[in-house]
Amino acid sequence: MDTAERLLALLGLLQHRWHWSADELAERLEVTTRTVRRDVARLRIYGYPVEAFAGHGGGYQLGRGAALPPLLLDDDETMAVAFGLGVVGVAATSGVAGVDDAAVSALGKIEQLLPLRLRSRLDDLDAATVVPFRDQRALPDRRIVMALAHAVSARRVTTFDYVDGRSATTRREVEPVRMVRLGHAWYLAAFDLGRDDWRTFRVDRIASIDVSDVRSSERSGPDPVELVSRVAPASAFEHRAVVAIAATPDEIRRLVSTAIADLGPGSTTGHGTRATIGTDDLEWLAGYLMGLPWPFEVLEPDALRRRIADRAGALAARHAPPV
Repeated sequence: MDTAERLLALLGLLQHRWHWSADELAERLEVTTRTVRRDVARLRIYGYPVEAFAGHGGGYQLGRGAALPPLLLDDDETMAVAFGLGVVGVAATSGVAGVDDAAVSALGKIEQLLPLRLRSRLDDLDAATVVPFRDQRALPDRRIVMALAHAVSARRVTTFDYVDGRSATTRREVEPVRMVRLGHAWYLAAFDLGRDDWRTFRVDRIASIDVSDVRSSERSGPDPVELVSRVAPASAFEHRAVVAIAATPDEIRRLVSTAIADLGPGSTTGHGTRATIGTDDLEWLAGYLMGLPWPFEVLEPDALRRRIADRAGALAARHAPPV
C-alpha cells in the first residue's frame, strides 16, 4: 500500500485499540518497525496526538488532542452507528435538547458516504426492525430524513411531493433550512420558492424527494424553531386540549416543553395555569397529563376527560383496599 493508505490504516488501528506495540503495528501493516516510527512521526506532523510508551519493543497510543481526527470505522461499526442514529434521530423521544437534531444531521452525513453494499444492508435492517414510536402516523421515512439532512447541511435546493392536511398533493421546490421536532412530528423549515415565502412541512407527509446540485440562496429569515412553533400550533393537530394545571407557568416550563404546551399570555387563572395542547393521540395525552406532578383539570375536550376518568377509575379499582 502507498504512504497515504498506510497512514490511514495506522490511524484506524490506533483508534481500534488503546495500546499497540511497535512490533504488532508493523505486523499488521506488513512493514518494518522503522517504517512505523516514520509513519507515527508523519501523523504527529499532521496534528494527530500519537503518544509513545515504554516497554518491550516500545509502543504507541492515540492521545487526546484539540483536533478531532478522522474516525475510521469498519463495515459493522458503520452499520451500528448509522442504524443507531436513525433510531435516535427519527424515532426516539428522549426529551434531551439538541440530541435529536444532532443525530439527524450526523445520519445525513454518514449515509452520504455509505457505499451501495452498506446502503442495501441498512435498508434490510430497517425492513426487519420495529422501533416503538408513540405516534406511528408521524414516523417519517429514514430515506426522506437522510435526504433532507443532506439538503440542509449542504444548502441544496430540494423538490418533493407534499400531502397537506386536506390530503391534497402538490410538488414543492424549497430551500431547506432546518428540521425541527414539535411534539411527536418532525417538521422541515424552508423557503418555498414557488410561494416566495417561508413554509413548514411535516416530514412524514413528504415523498418523492430530489436534492439538486443547486445551492440555496443566502437569505435572512425567521428562527426555524419559532417558525414551526408559530405555524404549527395546537390547532394544527387533530385534537386541541385545554387544561388547567395547578402550577405556575415557570414551574410547568421546567418539566413541559414549549413544543408540547402553549402557555400564552393571560394563561394564569384562579384555577392555575391554562395550557393549550395539540395532539393527534388523546390516549397518549391522557397518560402524559396523569404523569405530571401537579393536580389538573381538563376543560376541553370531553373525549379527553372521559379517557382520564376511565384510566383513573381503573387505577383506583386495582389499588382498592381489600374488603
